[in-house]
Amino acid sequence: MLALLLVVIACSGQPGAAATRTPPPAPLVNARIFVAIGASETLGLGSQEPEVEAWTSVFYRTALPQSALFYNLGEVGATTAQALRDELPVALGLHPDLVTVWLNTNDLVHGVSPTEYAAQLDRLLSLLAREGVARMLVANTPVLSDLPAYRACLPDPPSGAPACAFTAGPMPAPADLDRLVDAYNAVIAAAAERYHAQLVDLHCQGPTAAQHPAWVSADGFHPTAEGYAQIAQAFAAALRGTACYRPA
Repeated sequence: MLALLLVVIACSGQPGAAATRTPPPAPLVNARIFVAIGASETLGLGSQEPEVEAWTSVFYRTALPQSALFYNLGEVGATTAQALRDELPVALGLHPDLVTVWLNTNDLVHGVSPTEYAAQLDRLLSLLAREGVARMLVANTPVLSDLPAYRACLPDPPSGAPACAFTAGPMPAPADLDRLVDAYNAVIAAAAERYHAQLVDLHCQGPTAAQHPAWVSADGFHPTAEGYAQIAQAFAAALRGTACYRPA
């Protein structure tokens, strides 16, 4: 029941001539080293040009000083336990002053209970805090129950849904999935408060696939470039002190 979704599964630009080049926006924070910890969403899977269109890359270009260094440590399919083993040691060795953490959906996919997830997330954030990371942004779990990749695996999937790629067992009902996401998000909010991290509330945007279908890629799960741009805005809003970013 807790095995939920499938997981289908630094930056470049084109500056113009100096005389016509648009000045970059003023940085939101004076970070020297930005490290992103996460999974496939952190890498930009689902977009046409992940290295450029990932939310991490957009956030780096638009919210941080040009002098900042950016290290994307995301791994496809990473759970919090895997990030603790593989990504965190590298992050600590880079001595960042800004770290983003977006880890939850793959834990749900692998049936990690909210209690176990809480312990792992607590350890990850506590070790970052112990090393003196000045700013941490921690994203919660978006609404998952409207995603086409999930709906495709339910009985009587909607027409036009992608083929269901999850065959290990039945999908939980939408209400059950929503309750599990809520439990995860309560854990994330508590951990963010405990370690003085800034919560990035992606769940508050509601059912993204239903409201903004152009934000979801053809795999029915990952965002498009447009969706990643909105996620970057949400992280930037958190830097300004606004946990819930709702597009105009």
